[in-house]
Formats: sequence, C-alpha cells, structure tokens
Amino acid sequence: GEILTREGQTVDALYFLARGTGAVLVDNAIVGRVGPGDLIGEAVLAGPAATASATVRLAEDHCRLWFMPAPRLAAFLAAQPAIAAELDKATIAALRNKLERANRTRAE
Repeated sequence: GEILTREGQTVDALYFLARGTGAVLVDNAIVGRVGPGDLIGEAVLAGPAATASATVRLAEDHCRLWFMPAPRLAAFLAAQPAIAAELDKATIAALRNKLERANRTRAE
C-alpha cells in the first residue's frame, strides 16, 4: 500500500482517513492500525521540521483520505484561529487515544 509517513522523516502533510485502513510501523514492525476518522501526520502541526514517529502504510483496499500540505495548512490555520483551536483539540484527543492504545498493547 501507499506510504503516507516514514518514521524519522519530515512530515509534509496532515491526512484524514475517511475510508479504509492502514498499518502503523516502528522499526518495520506493526505496532498499530489506523482506520476511518484517524488523523495521520499530526506531527506537521509542531512545525516545518517535525518528523514522523512512525511509518503509516495504507492497506491495499480502497482508501479515501483528505490531506492538506504543510505550508498550506500553516497559512490556513494562521488565518482561521477558531479552526486552529478546534484542530488542536482534535489532535490532542487523537494523540491521547493513540497513547492509550499503545499502552494497552505494551501491557499485553
């Protein structure tokens, strides 16, 4: 499947997975999954030099996603502070969910 982010490399866009699934890999080992409603590449919100903490590879099935390149996203959010605040909230919730899933996986 298509690679959206590569571990350790600069993140160039924020993705919203509307349909389909993907694998989250660290050191080439699957450590999680993404599915509909997940944000991918949220490290891009940390700035232009942000790097991916994992590789995300979409499944071979038909996926639908929305994305915005980093420079365009930064300009949009600067012009729309209310949307930026909502995206911050959504990103924090998404990161919390990912951390909780990682903790459960590690505990098993």
